[in-house]
Amino acid sequence: MPEYCNNHVSFPIATEINLFNSDYIILGGGVLAMDDSLKDDLEKYIKKHTRKPLPENNLNILYSVNSSTNGVIGAVLHCEQNYKLWEAD
Repeated sequence: MPEYCNNHVSFPIATEINLFNSDYIILGGGVLAMDDSLKDDLEKYIKKHTRKPLPENNLNILYSVNSSTNGVIGAVLHCEQNYKLWEAD
């Protein structure tokens, strides 16, 4: 798994961090429900690919709560923000 984290997961995450000069990133999804040693490897590889000294020095990696309702909540928020579904007549 560490090699997979290095090549396929951490690099795109680090690219987004570098583009937006982020201090925080929130990661979520089923892959992140993995055990702590794999999360540690992922964080190590993210920091390896993140620009130094900033944003790497100030980077905080947070994890969302893994729930079966996350996708539904995200879909409702997306619709609410992008479509006029609840507009009064």
